[in-house]
Amino acid sequence: MTSPPAEDAFDALFRRWYRPLLAQAMFVSGGRRTVADDAVQEAFLQCWQRWHAPHLEPVRSWPAWLRTTVVREVLRL
Repeated sequence: MTSPPAEDAFDALFRRWYRPLLAQAMFVSGGRRTVADDAVQEAFLQCWQRWHAPHLEPVRSWPAWLRTTVVREVLRL
């Protein structure tokens, strides 16, 4: 069974950006791996929810949106 195209695109986004986002989160969090992991996971959760919310304004650049969300999450944690 194959995934729908939207899920394939999300998987590709996750695979491409997980490590760079984790590195950014580690930097922003002062090397706290648990905080960095939590921030990246929360950012991708929000991305998934936003991805499936057609009533919201489209995101022009998912990488930029994710980077901003990761930093916000680190600062929130």
